[in-house]
Amino acid sequence: MVLANILVALGALLLGYLIGSIPTGVIIGKVFFHQDPREIGSKNSGGTNVARAFGRKVGFVVILLDMIKSLAPIFIVWSILAFSPLREYMNWGLPVGYTTIGGAKTWYWLAGLAAACGHCWPIYTKFHGGKAVASFMGITCGTSWIQFALSGIPYIVIAKKTKIISLTSIIVSIWAAIVAWLVFILQATVNFDFDILLWSFGAKPFITYGLEYALVITVMAIILVLRHSANIQRLKEGKESASPFSK
Repeated sequence: MVLANILVALGALLLGYLIGSIPTGVIIGKVFFHQDPREIGSKNSGGTNVARAFGRKVGFVVILLDMIKSLAPIFIVWSILAFSPLREYMNWGLPVGYTTIGGAKTWYWLAGLAAACGHCWPIYTKFHGGKAVASFMGITCGTSWIQFALSGIPYIVIAKKTKIISLTSIIVSIWAAIVAWLVFILQATVNFDFDILLWSFGAKPFITYGLEYALVITVMAIILVLRHSANIQRLKEGKESASPFSK
């Protein structure tokens, strides 16, 4: 069981990182516009800079693709562990109140974190990637309707009001991490199936919440904030530019 879990962990990390490393913004920029977005504007390959370089519609496409590539490893690893003989080796965990820490969810949420790291530091483009915003949105809003309602919708509202994507992303990422921890605390203290908060609405089999999710979301929020250090400095100086999506 230990060996199987080590191999699954390594496989989840590798799969997540390689899929997350796919440079969607760079590919679209070079194929359709014969330009590398990393040589324009903020020199970033994320959706916001792509929108500045090639237009809002293209930026939206890149954001959507980056969200999908962060979600894909989670569901690939979950599917393998749920429907293959490997599921026999995932029956481990530590009871904490009404929930359990460990098991298969450790590895599929880890795959999502690896995808976010791949998005930020992609091996295919010499580790020069995005700032984790689309990855964060994909993994939170793409797996849970409660995160979509409490984080995704506020993101749109705050972005519309401030017109500054960097500030909006920082605020909402911290809030989404808080929501993830609140859900875990409730899981541990209340006898209720909180998987109803996911897009499956509690139907099984499906991915599940837990401490692992809260930890992954927290680490991703920290990465996102650190990746926006230059933006934070510009915000302090009042020099941060408005979002290309502000209209």
